[in-house]
Parts: sequence; structure tokens; C-alpha cells
Amino acid sequence: MATRKRFTKSQARLRQYWNRVHKRIKGTKCAMQTTKKYLTRPSPPYPANKCCGKTMTGNDGSKYIAAPNASGICAWKKV
Repeated sequence: MATRKRFTKSQARLRQYWNRVHKRIKGTKCAMQTTKKYLTRPSPPYPANKCCGKTMTGNDGSKYIAAPNASGICAWKKV
């Protein structure tokens, strides 16, 4: 029987972060929204949680990246 590979705490945290971010990208639809909320803000007209990890151009012409915070919720951050 094969033994399981043991990870240090820092490796385990990095692996959890990696899995959390990539699960959000896999199987989600990153579609442009046409409601007033999305069209009037400076960030991209896409929900950040559906486009986590992607870089897009905002309504103001700047580049934004959808990055997760400590609790795993994504928000648009200027690059």
C-alpha cells in the first residue's frame, strides 16, 4: 500500500488557496452584465466571483484582475 505524501503547513495552505481559486474558474460562466450596476462602475462589467483569476479591461479603460481576498471572495483590483 502506498503512503500518502505529507505536506508542511505552508504547503498545505498554498495548496488550499490554489484549489479554492481554480475551483471558481472551472465550470463558471464569465459573462458580461448589462444592468446599470455593472455599466456605471469603473471596474469591468463582469461579476468578479465568476471571473476569479482573470484580467480584464474596466469601463474606465484601466486593467483589472479579479483576485480573491482572505475569505475567498473575489473582487476587482487595479493592475
